[in-house]
Amino acid sequence: MVIGFVACGLPFSAAVAFIVTSSLLTPQMILLASTTIGLQLTIIQVASGLAMGITAGFIVMLLRKLNISLFNIKTSKDNKYCASKKQRNVFEIFIGQLEHIILFVVAGAVIASIMNIYIPKSLVFNILSENNPLFITGSALASVPGYTCGGGIFPVLGTLLEKGISPGIVLTFVLSGPATRLQAITAVGSVFSKAALIVYIGFILISSILVGTFIGALF
Repeated sequence: MVIGFVACGLPFSAAVAFIVTSSLLTPQMILLASTTIGLQLTIIQVASGLAMGITAGFIVMLLRKLNISLFNIKTSKDNKYCASKKQRNVFEIFIGQLEHIILFVVAGAVIASIMNIYIPKSLVFNILSENNPLFITGSALASVPGYTCGGGIFPVLGTLLEKGISPGIVLTFVLSGPATRLQAITAVGSVFSKAALIVYIGFILISSILVGTFIGALF
């Protein structure tokens, strides 16, 4: 979809802002987050995701003024992506989204239940309750291979929060994971050059760590 937007003439900076923000935030992710990790942390997650997307867009706009290209696709308005396509109805979209997340949500709930029974609260609290930069950085790095589906991970994160894990660690994970999972990287790689893809991953990880550290210090 983003390729089509850019092919039809959407500014590169706006496209990057869209890519970053849509990778970090989806309606189903926000709904699941609000019911598992709490409304307060969800609001912070949404605000942070929007801020990261806007910041990325401004960075790209600045780089383009310096004649540094980050995209490897054409922007001709005659491109085939500009052709109109049949729109699906709301029910089809809803069923498709439901089928995508329900299995992972159930699996995540089962894992969370097992953790709640067999992992002592004191163990999590003693190890991960402090706002340790090392743990926050580890959370960002672990989210790259560990974040397979937002629906499945949120019940687990909710359980860890109840056991005393630092909110900064959780926030770092939910900010860096969605935008750096394999599916997201593959999609972004079709738009960015290889060098820009590395910059994109670095931007997401560093931004997530900074936000997580700051929020963890407040809590």
